[in-house]
Amino acid sequence: MEVARTPPRWSTWTAAVGIAEGLGILAAATVAVLAAGVTAGWTRAPAAAGALAAAVLGGVAEGTLVGTVQSTLLRRWLPGLSARRWVVATVAVVVALWLLGTLPSALMAAVGSTDAGAGGAAPEGPPMLVLLLVGFVGGALGGAAMGAVQSGVLRGHVTHPRRWITVNALAWSLGLLVILLAATLPTQDTPRGVVAVLAAGGGLLAGLVVGAVTGWALPGLDVDAPRAKTRRDRVVLEVLRSPAHVLLSGRLLELRYRGRRTGTWHALPVEYAPAEHGSLVVLVAGSAGKRWWRSIGERNEILVVHRGRTRVATARLARAGHPDHALALAAYRERFPRAQPSVFDPLVVVHPHGRPLESVGGPSAVRRRQAMA
Repeated sequence: MEVARTPPRWSTWTAAVGIAEGLGILAAATVAVLAAGVTAGWTRAPAAAGALAAAVLGGVAEGTLVGTVQSTLLRRWLPGLSARRWVVATVAVVVALWLLGTLPSALMAAVGSTDAGAGGAAPEGPPMLVLLLVGFVGGALGGAAMGAVQSGVLRGHVTHPRRWITVNALAWSLGLLVILLAATLPTQDTPRGVVAVLAAGGGLLAGLVVGAVTGWALPGLDVDAPRAKTRRDRVVLEVLRSPAHVLLSGRLLELRYRGRRTGTWHALPVEYAPAEHGSLVVLVAGSAGKRWWRSIGERNEILVVHRGRTRVATARLARAGHPDHALALAAYRERFPRAQPSVFDPLVVVHPHGRPLESVGGPSAVRRRQAMA
């Protein structure tokens, strides 16, 4: 029996990753503050070594929290995924990034180049714009490294593991900007407790950003979604497949069907009207100049992306004179009173099933379905 599995819900993934990232950065910041207090009286080299050790401990804490939360959610979708490998990979990258971020200041402290300048004035930092630019680029590189290592764990479980590299590069370029902005708020006189709270808040917000971007892209790792023919339709479909679907999904849905002759999957956005028993009515206006509806027979299994969720559905064509044509046409006119459909235009009546679809295709999805059969 086939068991349908879907990626984690976008809202669940975003919230979980955001909380884990916030707690992780709070733990790392707490370790750094405690280490700074302990090493305050140490000489330069030992103090630098202490800062690096704190970076390692903080990275382990953050990587373990984030990796554990991510792997727990992913294994509900990909049961064969190794949670241990995912956590170890995440910790390794986070520790490496913390070390790279701490190493310059630790080396400067070790050689004494952080002393005050002439007249006792502290040296000025780089301009904010330069800092944010460096953070954006650094976040993209760090995110790409994270995605590259984690994609190695995903290989064999999803169809497109390399997409995880680009997604994480984008997510962390934005996430690190949030962290840097939060880091610029405290001053030298800010109490350590306030610094820790700001770090946690910045980490939570950055984690929500990272979770939102990566969660949006998760379904695309294992779905060979068909492309629309026109650029305009492709843009509309991308919106319907994303969390921004709320902008359009009140009147549009994505309809995927197999070509009658080739069996190839096609996709197009269509306007729909709700009807009784949860069915959806699609009007084929100007049917003489369109061909897609001819692939819909009396009872076809199709796919619909409706309100952000991909589901199996049954579609049937109701032509003029069909017993259901008048009812379907009335439902469409009720939803769109200004529309003036012809009584001769065919209608497609869609009945979404209660079960979601695991994947449109892809070799890994096929293998999993065969294994669970």
